[in-house]
Amino acid sequence: HGIRLRSISTFLAMQPLTGLHGITLYGNGSPGHAAALVDGKFDRALLENLVRTTKGYAGFTHAGHTVHTWMEEGAKQHAAFASDNLLVFSRGEDGLKKALDAVAVPSPVQPNPLLVVEEGKPLVVAHARFTEMSMPHDLSRLVKTVKAIRLAALESDSRFTLRASAEAETGEDADRLRRMVDGVLAFAQVQDAKLEGLDLKAELNAVTQ
Repeated sequence: HGIRLRSISTFLAMQPLTGLHGITLYGNGSPGHAAALVDGKFDRALLENLVRTTKGYAGFTHAGHTVHTWMEEGAKQHAAFASDNLLVFSRGEDGLKKALDAVAVPSPVQPNPLLVVEEGKPLVVAHARFTEMSMPHDLSRLVKTVKAIRLAALESDSRFTLRASAEAETGEDADRLRRMVDGVLAFAQVQDAKLEGLDLKAELNAVTQ
């Protein structure tokens, strides 16, 4: 992926493997209705001067921040520095404004139940509220019973750990989902001999709240 990393380095004026601290992505599931917050070490002056030379460039101010807009692949793009180390992207103007407002007045941080017993920083954390997202109409009946899902990938005690939780409509739906995932894991281990030598451990539970 060297070519891609070099192109990202040129665009962001940074080295992704050393200057990138984290990326937060969120949206409602609809194409174009998303925002990206990139935390890293930027050459802010270079980036802002570069974007001003792009096609269809325009700028305006929101909540004290300069918002840059330009055209890319036929779609309008929006970006702004919330701080020298935090760059916000969104195709939609409303999405960018909401992201800047949220960063300015952040909500209280709620403990993540998947991470409370772990030390260190996770690699990936994801949370999807299916009931608040635009979902395809051809989803399976089982997936439609899931209200929300959480996922965390991290390293703990020299092991790579993948944790996930799904909130279902009923306890019966949750147990059915547990049995299905358990069956998929068992089938994968039988089909691929390489998985047997990886010391894989799986624990699945259904909890009624």
